[in-house]
Amino acid sequence: HFLIHAAAFVDRDHGRLGLVLPAELLHTDYAAPVRFWLLEHFKSVVLVTFDRSAFKEAQVDALLLLASNDGPKGLHVLRVKDETALASLDLKKAACRPASGEMKRWSGAIDARAEAVYLAFVAGNGVQRLGQVASVDIGVVTGANKFFIMTAEEAQRRRIPPRFLTPILRTTSDTSGMRLLSGETSRLLLIHGKNVGSKMVLRYLAEGERNLVTEGYKCRTRTPWYRVPLPRAKPDAFLPYMNNRAPRLIVNAQHAWSTNLVHGVKLKPKAPKVMALSAAMLSSATMLSAEIEGRAYGGGVLKLETKEAERLAIPAMTAAQEARLVKLFPELDRLVRAGRVDEASAKVDKVLGLDRTRLLEAYSVFRSRRLERKAG
Repeated sequence: HFLIHAAAFVDRDHGRLGLVLPAELLHTDYAAPVRFWLLEHFKSVVLVTFDRSAFKEAQVDALLLLASNDGPKGLHVLRVKDETALASLDLKKAACRPASGEMKRWSGAIDARAEAVYLAFVAGNGVQRLGQVASVDIGVVTGANKFFIMTAEEAQRRRIPPRFLTPILRTTSDTSGMRLLSGETSRLLLIHGKNVGSKMVLRYLAEGERNLVTEGYKCRTRTPWYRVPLPRAKPDAFLPYMNNRAPRLIVNAQHAWSTNLVHGVKLKPKAPKVMALSAAMLSSATMLSAEIEGRAYGGGVLKLETKEAERLAIPAMTAAQEARLVKLFPELDRLVRAGRVDEASAKVDKVLGLDRTRLLEAYSVFRSRRLERKAG
């Protein structure tokens, strides 16, 4: 709103606009109309991005937006080390970038060569988006996770009958592999009707009322307050929305739900087998895609909202490759649990016939910049 308002004061022919803005301008969906408007309203749009955070105490990254109608036409990006480079800034070195098609988001424009590798990959016929084969949605919103979710041991200690409990993945830190094991789930208190019919459950609900669980927003707007609504379908897999390396698609081998701290992934008809899809997402291509489609925050974390997750590019698989990845899945799971993600990724790239060297070089550009800003 402030950007659009500020531009109203700029002379159409010779005026110039310079603003310090959050780096969300590059990649968020809600900024897409603003990105489009900037290129329509100004002949020249220059972005100055920083490898190290310009504001050390801020969690939000910043960039400089320089827009005018008397500069070189198009979108231009100039990447600098930090704010000290501004004293000798040469705008003539800003390289022009495409701003249509796959580059409706500008996050990939930070590095020309890495961007070109990604564009070449997605332009090929051997790629599909996660959203083409699956839907990604938030998990169960309880309104009070500490009350409604408990360990199996706590449920047993409180003598909560099994019919009132269902397995749930509380957070992806509870599992380190690519498939969910029985010992990695918690228990969700699930009451369908108004007639509870269990003294132990009634006692637990009374305890929640005494502890003012009922005063939370979600609980006080539900009738009855303890009836937790479930999504329409149980997910086939889970996907963390906070990532460090490869997006880890966790196969739901326990038929569990997940909290809203974890994305639920439901396969569409004719989708690849879930184990093959999980394996393919370890590829260097999908790792690169996550860096470009996701949001890099000042703390060094890579975040994938549901729509961003659905845009993840995944190598298409032949029937033979899908079968090989399914057979390889147990070994990949062991490697990932042991923290040997690079080894697992290399095995997947070999099966899929990817140019791992080029893809990893491009991936490293974005990941190193993300982690460097954390260090800064």
